[in-house]
Amino acid sequence: MLGSPLGFDDYFKDNKFLQDKFIASLELPTYNIFVHYQFLDVLDALSFRLMVMDHLNNLEESMRKMHEESLRPTKAVAEPDGGNLIAKGGQ
Repeated sequence: MLGSPLGFDDYFKDNKFLQDKFIASLELPTYNIFVHYQFLDVLDALSFRLMVMDHLNNLEESMRKMHEESLRPTKAVAEPDGGNLIAKGGQ
């Protein structure tokens, strides 16, 4: 069995229903009266799925960082030319 991230993780190991559901979600073309798959079709679908998951994880990480930065307290500092106070983030 092909393991994570391209295949099934341990959660799917002994669950035929989940395996079938996962394969159906890939929307693979079938051959020979819906019983065979082409290896290249499977590889293409799995690698596309992995790219999408990676992209979503990167977006989630950048959103989390932006949120953390927005929660940092700001510190008011005086400008040397006129004494106007401006907010400086993250200092």
